[in-house]
Amino acid sequence: YYWRVVVRDGAGNENASETLRFTVDTLAPPAPVLLFPENRSLENKKEVTFGWTEVADNWAPGYENYLVQVARDQAFSSLYHENWVGDNSYSLTFAEDGVFWWRVRAADRAGNLGPWSENRRLTVDTAAPPAPQLLFPTHGTYTNENQLTFSWTKVLDLLSMPVTYRLQLAGENSFASPYYDNEPWTRLYAENSSGENFLSPENAKGAPDENFSLAILDNENRSYRLWGYGYRRGEGENLLFLRMGVRYRASGAFDNDNLVLTYSLDNGKTFGSRHAWTPRDNEVHELEVDITGDRVWTWEDVEKLRVYLLYENEGPADGENLYVDSLYLSCLSTSFTLPQVLGDGEYWWRVVVRDNAGHENLSPPAWFLVDTLP
Repeated sequence: YYWRVVVRDGAGNENASETLRFTVDTLAPPAPVLLFPENRSLENKKEVTFGWTEVADNWAPGYENYLVQVARDQAFSSLYHENWVGDNSYSLTFAEDGVFWWRVRAADRAGNLGPWSENRRLTVDTAAPPAPQLLFPTHGTYTNENQLTFSWTKVLDLLSMPVTYRLQLAGENSFASPYYDNEPWTRLYAENSSGENFLSPENAKGAPDENFSLAILDNENRSYRLWGYGYRRGEGENLLFLRMGVRYRASGAFDNDNLVLTYSLDNGKTFGSRHAWTPRDNEVHELEVDITGDRVWTWEDVEKLRVYLLYENEGPADGENLYVDSLYLSCLSTSFTLPQVLGDGEYWWRVVVRDNAGHENLSPPAWFLVDTLP
């Protein structure tokens, strides 16, 4: 709107004041759309930059302000920080680690407050996880065994779970040239009756034992089963990660039929998570499916767990053959049997722990001696 005042005397003479402009705006601006960090983001540094879309006011574009709020709870009843900013990004240096929620709202030049954006969760973790303690072999151990099972304590990092471990084994305590330096995943294979990885389901003979089995249902509904072979039972705590996997090749692309990778703890009466897919070529493929979150896995579960690869016929038979090289479980725990045999001599070992934010910590190293000679 524009307004002015006109004055008129008795003789009819007029004069006008200057013309002024004003705006009536009762409409609130829309809510900004949050851009970054993503919801449930994990930040490993103190300074975090927040970003959102710009909000344009119809009557006074360019004069918008934004209120940024960071709270310790999702209801924002315990505010950690808030500030008005004139841009669509804002950097905040956190004084403490923790779990936070953040949101943004816009205000226009008339003082209208817009609705809040969505709430997003943010975890700030700048601290390394605690160091694990080595359980066996302890420092100063003398042993006549040359294939050892290493074990250590489980590490909890409440902000950045899960944590992973890397086992390092070397001939000196600088670990400059380690013999072994890897995440200690144990792969438990299903194998055929001769103790070798099988090339096709027709090679399966005999009944499965209590460890693993493979069942492939072809178009004639025949069932083939394999048994597991030769793994060492873990001596640590519950399994930290568990994956089921298959390595296979199809003779060609499937049109109607599917493969299903699944598992059972009661010999096929009921099944756990299942992953279905349609093979598209005759290349060798390896597929792993993470089943860690299905339950709290123990070594007793692994003893009775069977992995199944099912051939599901959908519509007319495709007429293609499936060649399975290996069916297996991959597990990670706080216990690991080194696959190679150690020669006689002195060794040092330690465990590197890494949290989900990328911070690492080291256990103190331990020395042991392998002597197999009488």
